[in-house]
Amino acid sequence: MPKYEKKAILQGVPAKEIYAKVAGDIERLLRDSGVSVKCQFDPGLNRVQLDGSMFSGTILCFEGELVLDASISLMALPFRSMLDSKIQSWLERTFQV
Repeated sequence: MPKYEKKAILQGVPAKEIYAKVAGDIERLLRDSGVSVKCQFDPGLNRVQLDGSMFSGTILCFEGELVLDASISLMALPFRSMLDSKIQSWLERTFQV
């Protein structure tokens, strides 16, 4: 499966705060997109594991940084730009970046 990576610099935002916002919004965002994905939350590591038929990956939250590392199925590949747009919109709304 093709790789999809996104890194967002969120200067001055603690890892726990980033994780809390991701954990609070990710299931709703996926549900609203019509994507069926299982989420596993790991607050100790500030990590969310995503597993679905269209993509799977990991969201890692560090001090001042959010990293999404995923694999996208060939069927979902045409929606890559839409995914980028939705992620960027959420980042802007949530962290004013």
